[in-house]
Amino acid sequence: MKTRIISIIIMALILIPFLVIGGVPFKIISILVSLLALKEYVEVKKNIPNLVKYFSIFVLGLILLIMPNSIKTVIYILLTFLVLVVSYNNSKIYGVNDAFYLVGGLLILYFGFNCIIELRNTNYKILVYLLLITIMTDTFAYIVGVLLGKHKLIPEISPKKTIEGLLGGLLFGSIIPIIYYINTFNDINIMLIVRTIILSLTSQFGDLVFSSIKRNYHIKDFSSLIPGHGGVLDRIDGLLFVMLGYLMFI
Repeated sequence: MKTRIISIIIMALILIPFLVIGGVPFKIISILVSLLALKEYVEVKKNIPNLVKYFSIFVLGLILLIMPNSIKTVIYILLTFLVLVVSYNNSKIYGVNDAFYLVGGLLILYFGFNCIIELRNTNYKILVYLLLITIMTDTFAYIVGVLLGKHKLIPEISPKKTIEGLLGGLLFGSIIPIIYYINTFNDINIMLIVRTIILSLTSQFGDLVFSSIKRNYHIKDFSSLIPGHGGVLDRIDGLLFVMLGYLMFI
C-alpha cells in the first residue's frame, strides 16, 4: 500500500504540471505515455518480430503527432498491418491474429490519447471531469475492495476484484465527478448523472478487458515500470475506455 501511494504522488508531481501548462508540452508527454503503453502491449506477443512491434510504435507516434482524419487513419492502419501478414507468410511469426491484436491496441491508444489531447486544447475542464471519473473509480474500487470485498467479481479474469469494490468505485467514481461538474459548470441534469455512471462502469470494464489479456498470456502486469502498480498500461486502461466512452456522448 505504501509503495502504491508513493508512486501515485510521484506520478501526480510529474504529470499535473503538464496538464496545467497544456499546449505542446502536454501533447509531447501524452504521446510519450502512449508509446510506453503500446510498447508494453506489443511485448506481450513474444512471437511478433521486433521490426513489426517498433513499426507499430512509430505509427502511433506519427498519427498522434499529426492528428490525421480518423476514418482514414483506421483504414491505413488496418491495411498496413494486414499486408504485413502476407509479407511474412508465416503464421507462427506473424499471422492474422497478431495483426488484429496490434491494430486493436494501436487504435484504442490512438483514439484515447487523441481525445485527451483534443480536450486539453479545447475544454480542459471536461478532461478533468473525465480524469476524476477514472481516478475516483479506480481508487475507491481498490479501497472498498480491500476493506469490504467478500464476493469475487470475475475471478477467472481478475482474482482480486470484488462486487463490493465495483459498487464502491461506481458510487464514489460518480458522486465526486458529478459534484465537480456542478460546481464548475453550474449545471445539473439527468444526462450528466447517467453519463457519469456509464463512464464509471466503462472504466472498470476497460480494466477487466486488459486484465483478460494479461490472464490470456499468463502475466500479472504489463511491466514493472511503476512500483506497486505495474506498467503504464496497467494505470491507464480504465482511462482509455472512459475516453472512448465519452466519444459516444459527443
